[in-house]
Amino acid sequence: MQPPRRAQVAGQAGICAGVLYFIQGVILLFEPRSGGWLYVVYSLFAAAVVLTFLALRGLHAWQRGRDGRFGLTGFYISSIGLGFLAVTALVRIASGREPLDVLFALGFLLAIVGYLLFGVASLRAAMLPRWSAPLPLLGAIGAIVLQDKHGAGILMGVVWALLGFVLVRGAREPRAARSAVAGRRRSPRSR
Repeated sequence: MQPPRRAQVAGQAGICAGVLYFIQGVILLFEPRSGGWLYVVYSLFAAAVVLTFLALRGLHAWQRGRDGRFGLTGFYISSIGLGFLAVTALVRIASGREPLDVLFALGFLLAIVGYLLFGVASLRAAMLPRWSAPLPLLGAIGAIVLQDKHGAGILMGVVWALLGFVLVRGAREPRAARSAVAGRRRSPRSR
């Protein structure tokens, strides 16, 4: 069964975000954020954050009504966090320095809380494989633990590319809808 268009577009945004996070992570393994690299790193990060938002928006729109208040609240909280991260990245690109550390940390914190709520809602909606719902949360927590010099961007890249792939290939109807379709397929003898 072909996944819905919304899930496919969200998945493509997730895969692109993953690629950008991964490239940024590889650069940060070898080059500090200094000179021209600061602009490259934060440009990649800003684009990845925007694509992450688009992936979450598409997933939320596709699950709407099935993800409940947790999904809506998680989406809004993570969106605000991602917005803070994007603004911080843009200010850092414009200034050539790394100001707004508090806003950056707050953005990460809000994204983590939002990912937690959104992951719970995604589990309840049962539209994705169970193992994929906590991926954004695990990626964000792992990024904090690993930090840039130990591959945080690489982990985020793998997480978002994997979630994007799941959305493109593995998105499905909720269990109740699948059960109804399966019930219609049974032969009269099996009833």
